[in-house]
Amino acid sequence: MMNISRVYARGVYKLRYVILVVWLLALGLGAWKAFGFIGETNFTFDPPTDSDAVKALEALMTYFPGDGGYKTFIVLLTSNTGQPLSNTSVLGFSSALESQYGNYYCRCFTPLSFLSASSLTELGLSAVAQQFITPSLTSTFIMIQWLGCGCDDAEYGQFLQNIVTPLAGQYFPNGNTTVSVTGESILDKAVEDGVESDMLLCDGISFPLALLIFCLTLQSLRLLIIPVLNITISLLTSFLIMYPIAQHKNVVSFAPSLMLSTTIAMSIDYSLFLLSRFREEVRLRRSQQDAIELMIRSSGHTVLVSGLTLALCFAGLLLFPMELLSSLGLGCSIAVGVAVTVNLTLTPALLNIFPNFFRNIIKPFRLPKCLRRKRSDETRGHDTLLGIHEESDADSGEDEVPLVKQRDDDSSSPLDSWEASVNHHSSSGTRVTKSKWYKFGQFVVKHPLIILILSLGLVAYPSYVGVRFKWSLSSLDYAPRGSTGFEPFADMNNIFGAGKVFPYQILLALPPQPNVSVLTPAFFEFAHNFIGSQLLPQSPAGTVVFSAVWYPDVTYDDIAACVARYANCSKSASLLASHYINNPGQIPGTTAPTAVFLDLFLGVDPASYDGITWIESTRSLLAGLRSQGVSASLAGGMTYSYDAVQVVYDAFPTALGVTTAVVFAVVGLAFRSFLIPLRSVLTIAMTLGLVYGLATFVYQYNILNFLTLGGVHGNGALFWIPPVLSFSILVGLGLDYDIFLLTRIVEYRRQGLSDRGSILLGLARTGRIITAAGGIMAVAFFGLLFSKIGLLNQMSFLLVFAVLIDTLFIRTMVVPAIMTLLGRANWFPLRMPQPEPDALTHY
Repeated sequence: MMNISRVYARGVYKLRYVILVVWLLALGLGAWKAFGFIGETNFTFDPPTDSDAVKALEALMTYFPGDGGYKTFIVLLTSNTGQPLSNTSVLGFSSALESQYGNYYCRCFTPLSFLSASSLTELGLSAVAQQFITPSLTSTFIMIQWLGCGCDDAEYGQFLQNIVTPLAGQYFPNGNTTVSVTGESILDKAVEDGVESDMLLCDGISFPLALLIFCLTLQSLRLLIIPVLNITISLLTSFLIMYPIAQHKNVVSFAPSLMLSTTIAMSIDYSLFLLSRFREEVRLRRSQQDAIELMIRSSGHTVLVSGLTLALCFAGLLLFPMELLSSLGLGCSIAVGVAVTVNLTLTPALLNIFPNFFRNIIKPFRLPKCLRRKRSDETRGHDTLLGIHEESDADSGEDEVPLVKQRDDDSSSPLDSWEASVNHHSSSGTRVTKSKWYKFGQFVVKHPLIILILSLGLVAYPSYVGVRFKWSLSSLDYAPRGSTGFEPFADMNNIFGAGKVFPYQILLALPPQPNVSVLTPAFFEFAHNFIGSQLLPQSPAGTVVFSAVWYPDVTYDDIAACVARYANCSKSASLLASHYINNPGQIPGTTAPTAVFLDLFLGVDPASYDGITWIESTRSLLAGLRSQGVSASLAGGMTYSYDAVQVVYDAFPTALGVTTAVVFAVVGLAFRSFLIPLRSVLTIAMTLGLVYGLATFVYQYNILNFLTLGGVHGNGALFWIPPVLSFSILVGLGLDYDIFLLTRIVEYRRQGLSDRGSILLGLARTGRIITAAGGIMAVAFFGLLFSKIGLLNQMSFLLVFAVLIDTLFIRTMVVPAIMTLLGRANWFPLRMPQPEPDALTHY
């Protein structure tokens, strides 16, 4: 490692101007083209082609061409005064809208239906019409359904809004009625539009705060130039790489926002690791080349290993068979890879090109002469062995040592004469063990068993709650709050239920054989009993079903008369028969209708936890009909989304195992130990369990809803994306800090300090940097709590609290405690040198 770091440092020195020019060119090209990446993103995801949802839709479209795969839009009319809506105004508005809603020009655009309370009443479907208006007559809605192969759903949504706005002003001029449009594609468009504004708002908050923490930690404004350049170049370069990828692959719309936060956090973290070590070596009065070489050998190793691990963890998302997650994994792994490359090349290049500018600002701190006291040669010699110097900075946790002997030849390394250092408080004449982190470390290494037991007790219950979290697909969590798409949907959900926006279709089909027909009293009785005694009882309250086999005051005789075209066929029965029963001979080999379908409007939000659990129970119920010779399937609603997400969670154990194996392999190889990666996996699991438990309390049990803050408002379940996506990020971040701490502990141990002494000194020397890095990371992701998108709020909560828990609790207490208990076993099977007697041996 020593030779590699030396060769690398010399290579960077020789190519320093080339490196600078290359990254400046990347900066210019990125500023020109990179932001086109944002416009290429979208929010679409589909299940595998062999999923139940796809099969059900195909079956429905086989029996009822044109009735499957349609899009639904809702126009909601609500009184602002609490008074009933004007019937004249509503009828006029509905009539005008009905005359224009089909004037959309697109290839094979087919308007299917325009349903309102008035139109349904005119058709004799008064029972259905009652579902379209509240009993108080203060709200009503219009349902528009259409087919359009190759047509843009969002464009049609905008087309509807452009029609509705002037009509609302014409028929409701006094402003007492709110008229709005919602639908799935409108919600998706709102997500895309909200991402860019969220990026500006959230990172406009987090970026300055993160830089402030960086500046306070290194106490240098000039060094702040380096992370700013690193962030800018890393971000634009990663966006530039993703731009052509997004043109040929679906990339989720919030990938740029997550990449931005990741780039800010990792670039500042990596710059902090590198520059803090550079600053430390300059304070020890090493030459510029020696300081850079030591920086690369120690902190560069940390950046490389942690960055590689984090990139691999993100790349683990590519294992999920869904473009939404795989695109996030690809984007974030590229962002981390670019950040590592920029920090390990541009940072040393800038330090080499401008040595005086960055070096001269770091002045060794010296105590006044009156505070220095003479010590005996014996004491001075003992302290020199430990690297203790009387002119050290106890408060900062950093110390100075006497000048290290300069290298006599090029073959030696600046680490050849490196001696372990501890803080010393000169004014009292004792060792500088007065720093807060040193005192804290003393407590940890003296009481490791107590700390470990208390820590496990603290983590146990939240972890139990966290592994039992519920996930949902709720649109309330992915649409931006307050947007033109979110508010109408939320109002529709509160007044009529989201089930009207996402209706289900249940297909009941008999075998396609001659002389087999659904148009028999026996089949109607069977279907009626199934709906009344099985389907509705296991469905949420308020669930409504409409079909030819289930409609008030319409009997089998009425439907049969319509199919036979008898003169006494009622208008309502005629519509039900034509819509819900397939045409005779529709299926080859048949001579009579062989299928019916049901329209089902769920009594709860189909995307909520209760809604998605209903999908599984209903599918099981329908599967039981096969024994009775009826083929039944569930289509529409949230079946597409549910099947797509279920594939992700089915693959999650595999991804977890692969990620764990990657962590174990990378850390094990980096430190040539078996127990170190095992301990890393355990402590990362503690962080994950604790933070998942906290998130479950907040977003599933809604314990903070009383605060009325959007960022911590729960809807009874976590959105499905944050738990999956945050896993890879949190594993990578936990390793980031773990490796930084371990690198220093191993360094001291190899220099001859005892196991406990190395742990104590490693914690004392890195505690402040790890805490600062955690603060920077928390601030970087904290901005997402101000997003109007619920899933980004949940992501922010998980990431912010995870890094705080990890840096303030796990990495600084639990890890040193476990390593203290393990002692020599930490390094197995590696053999460490026999510890030399020192002032830290008794710890």
